[in-house]
Amino acid sequence: MEPEYYIRQQDVEDSRGPFTVDQLASLAEAGQIDSDTLIYDVDKETWNELKELPELKAKLFPERKKLNLKPKEEVARLNQEDENAPPITVDEMLAQAEGRTKDTRHKRNLDEKRELLAYCGMHVAAVIFLLSGIGLVAQDAGLLFGFDISGMLVNPLVLIGVVDLVIAFILFLRTTAVYPFIRFRAALGVGFFALLYFSYGEPTLLAAAVAGSIGLYFCTITVAMIPLAIFSLLGLGGMGVFAYLLALT
Repeated sequence: MEPEYYIRQQDVEDSRGPFTVDQLASLAEAGQIDSDTLIYDVDKETWNELKELPELKAKLFPERKKLNLKPKEEVARLNQEDENAPPITVDEMLAQAEGRTKDTRHKRNLDEKRELLAYCGMHVAAVIFLLSGIGLVAQDAGLLFGFDISGMLVNPLVLIGVVDLVIAFILFLRTTAVYPFIRFRAALGVGFFALLYFSYGEPTLLAAAVAGSIGLYFCTITVAMIPLAIFSLLGLGGMGVFAYLLALT
């Protein structure tokens, strides 16, 4: 049978109990028992302070295990620290966050260069559309200013000129969402205008329209400096001649 105990404090005559060892342990955790608490052993019929009962005290107040930290171990590293290396500065940390380190600077500069070339190509395309629109509308500007819809339907080149002017305005606003339509318009310029002016017996207008349309198409897809320069000159020169010849007719 598990032994039972009564307890009381030094200045209190009334005792409490009986308690098992587990119950005494719970009281100890709750702070109701300390080393000076009197313990009455039913079997021995004696009162003793808890500190005089080392075995029972050990059960009620077990020693807590200490956490021992392992000594620091030296771990082999692939990148050895150089004691003589200069400290990292704030500018270097900002450059790392922005991708401007020595390792990434080349890629960042290349991306910035491509972005600048794409920006230039967009504006070249806008000027090409502007020249084409002016040339086509100038053929019969009276239809446009007079809002003669039936006349413009008979002469669709004026309508194409209006569309070109609208696209030029959109490109000057830096809107690249119209690029698929621009490439379609460039292909139309090569095929439609080539057939049209071939049937009219106008080889100069044919060559100018085709050159301008080819330059326009490649200005929207080229992000290399030399090809962009070549196609820009081809597009601007061809469409400039095209607009000039239309204005004279």
